[in-house]
Amino acid sequence: MTLHYRRHLLAAALWAVGGVVLVWASQNGYELRLLFVPLGSLALLLFGVLAFAAALYPLRLLLRPDPVIIGEAGLLVRTAGINGLVPWPAVESVLLATHVDPTSGNRTTRLVLVPAVGAGLGVPAESAGDGRPSVVLLSIEDIREAADQVAEALRRFAGPRFVDATTW
Repeated sequence: MTLHYRRHLLAAALWAVGGVVLVWASQNGYELRLLFVPLGSLALLLFGVLAFAAALYPLRLLLRPDPVIIGEAGLLVRTAGINGLVPWPAVESVLLATHVDPTSGNRTTRLVLVPAVGAGLGVPAESAGDGRPSVVLLSIEDIREAADQVAEALRRFAGPRFVDATTW
């Protein structure tokens, strides 16, 4: 199962179109006014270029690869500093864990990888909350698939390595 990032095509398109319209307007005699104070067409041109440049960020997000592919061989991970296949023998457990942000109190569900002892992922591992080293792969809110779909795929492919810690 491939986990897909949420794509923000509409945001990129609106920023790009808005930037093009502002650049066009600055070149055709329109000018920017701020509370009856004319700022001129150069200010309008600059806002147009900035708006078009702002469209490049969502466009970059559109072109990034999917973060995780769950399969029989393991997890193909392209996030959290890992870029490659993590075979199931190198995985002690995979968790769907609820995380509460200490500053805002927001609850999110995260996909957490706990590597097996001696398995080098090439990234520093943090504590999973129970003392084991772990790597947070992604937040479920950042992908299109629901947590139930991800849990079902992990149950099927990871078997006993999968722990659904959202129901605790």
